[in-house]
Amino acid sequence: MPNGNVVAGGHTWTLEGQDDFTKNAAIGSFASDGNTPVYTGDHGMSWDEYGDGWTSTYSGGAPGYMPSAVQSVHDGVLDWYLHNYKGTPVAANPSPLPGGHQTQTYGRYSLCEKLVPADSHMLDDFYQAMLLWPQNDSDSPSAESDFPEGPLNASSFSAYAHWGGSGAQDVFDTQTINTTQWHVYTQEWGPGFRRYYIDGNLLGVSTNQVTSLPERWQLQVEPSGSDDGDTGHVYVGWVVIWSF
Repeated sequence: MPNGNVVAGGHTWTLEGQDDFTKNAAIGSFASDGNTPVYTGDHGMSWDEYGDGWTSTYSGGAPGYMPSAVQSVHDGVLDWYLHNYKGTPVAANPSPLPGGHQTQTYGRYSLCEKLVPADSHMLDDFYQAMLLWPQNDSDSPSAESDFPEGPLNASSFSAYAHWGGSGAQDVFDTQTINTTQWHVYTQEWGPGFRRYYIDGNLLGVSTNQVTSLPERWQLQVEPSGSDDGDTGHVYVGWVVIWSF
């Protein structure tokens, strides 16, 4: 896990929060009302979580978040145990609170992730979008930024910079990767730009109508709308947040 301030893209980014998940938390401990932190790591960063029964966006608004049955921390990872719970595929959507605040204007966001499918379906009941979301929900058509995003049975993920509303977006696709191995996904957001990196390599840059309004980071994993009964895990080994 990176430590301290970092120079990237010709700018020095200031460390705001980090977590390498050395403090264990059992399944059930992430039960959330959506307003109260549910976990604080050994580096002092707290986490909030979408509540049990909250609807997921990708599956058409069906109930899909059940952190009390999905989320845990063990063996140095934040774990999404993806499975069918009482007849419904369920996932979770945590959000870090660096310095106790959920939003900031501009920043650098980095996570290390791998997938652990348990069967031949390769987690095709699930989808992820690790996203920056505006403080004001109504600004999302012109302010959302997602990376990595895509179905969990895919061999690549994409970065999406939404701008201008009406579906306007810049899209950058990764090359084929082995998603069951560790990869580092990074977003940089500053005045007039969004940059996306995979494993330290620049994937793409968007400069179209970049928002200057506060955003939060959601590590969103959700049902895709199918139900093949597949199970498995998303592991995140560390996350780091810097300010501009």
